[in-house]
Amino acid sequence: MLSVIVPVRSIENAVEVLGHIPPGAVEVLLQSGVGIAHARNAGARRARGDVLLHIDDDVLLRGDLAWFDTRPAHEVWWVASSWSTTTADRYTEGICSFLNLQAALHLLGASVGSFQPMRRSAFEAIGGYVEESVQDDMDMARRLYRAFGPPTPAPFAVVILRRTVTMPEHWKRHAARGPVSEGPFRRLVPAGSPFSLRTG
Repeated sequence: MLSVIVPVRSIENAVEVLGHIPPGAVEVLLQSGVGIAHARNAGARRARGDVLLHIDDDVLLRGDLAWFDTRPAHEVWWVASSWSTTTADRYTEGICSFLNLQAALHLLGASVGSFQPMRRSAFEAIGGYVEESVQDDMDMARRLYRAFGPPTPAPFAVVILRRTVTMPEHWKRHAARGPVSEGPFRRLVPAGSPFSLRTG
């Protein structure tokens, strides 16, 4: 079973995320709070699935999430097969091109927070996301690679819907985020296509 974990700025304003996630998951868990790695870890602790798909709240996924239910046990983590953007922002377009190149070469750099699936056992074995890390997703990918070897390509397309922040912006946000704190969460479960708004 697969759980989708989405760090969000506000639970109330996150309803739009549901239309970006294809069917095939047992739940979508929206987790708010200060510190994205902290929110990812909190969401993982609450998730019910044995496969955890960490995504950002600004992406559209294309594919069937039930694909993960058929994967052999030796596959531990995965990368998307293609990346694109609707932003017309040159920096974001460049990021997508870089991720497409890395995905084609089966390099770990294509495992980023916009699409970062892994088995719960792998997540727990390496201690989750490092909450002090500025690039928690790339740090996660490096540790997964060291522990389990290269990722497996997955038949999913990721569309980035908002401009990707530049590295200086990323560092500035990290420095100014304030103390790490855990906000409310909402568990959404399938009840139609693809998810209802009722709390599970």
